Amino acid sequence: MSDRRVSQAAEAATPSTGGTKRGLPIVVLRPLAITLLIALAVASTWLLLRPEADGPLGRVADAAIGNGIGLDVDFDLVDHKGQPARLGDFQGAPLLVVFGYTSCPDVCPTVLSHLADLLDDLEREGVTARGAFITVDPARDTPEVLSGYVEAFHSRLHGLTGDAQSLKAATSSFRVFFEKVGEDSEDYLMNHSAYLYLLGPEGGVLSYYHPDLEPAALLADVRGRLDR
Repeated sequence: MSDRRVSQAAEAATPSTGGTKRGLPIVVLRPLAITLLIALAVASTWLLLRPEADGPLGRVADAAIGNGIGLDVDFDLVDHKGQPARLGDFQGAPLLVVFGYTSCPDVCPTVLSHLADLLDDLEREGVTARGAFITVDPARDTPEVLSGYVEAFHSRLHGLTGDAQSLKAATSSFRVFFEKVGEDSEDYLMNHSAYLYLLGPEGGVLSYYHPDLEPAALLADVRGRLDR
């Protein structure tokens, strides 16, 4: 089921062609001591100033499961049907939120496939939840593009986009990091946080989950938090 969903979504989305070459520039300096000092300085600065790319709460992001304490989330966007979509519109049922983009080559389709399976598993246990896929690439992810993409995964998955200001407000409230990689106007990638957020029926964040968390563990934790 998961593989089929990923394949359908890949066909529905507008794919980017080519690739982005990534690498670290290598600088040879003499004497060697200067090189080592510079490397240490760069590493120290990165550790202190790095953006919250790994997760909502910075350095605790290595945890597979985190609670939602300290996250006051909100969004005011447009859905894949071109209609206004605010957080309040989703209240009344659990909501699973993930950020990404339709041209994402691997992580996003995998996370969305797990999310779709989770929606089905919860429904079998009597819980009707919904999902929201918020793009970090509004230039390419129009409502039309999002429509074919999210519908390939699940009928209760909503694709959300918006202007730069609205998306900045949404990503900031969820503490999501994202950045464009590459200078090409069409063929580029996006670095971004890939955590899955569980919101309760009243709109508060109950938990967030690492994208590598096993589906069985994900279901067990989500079900336990919704039962509390």
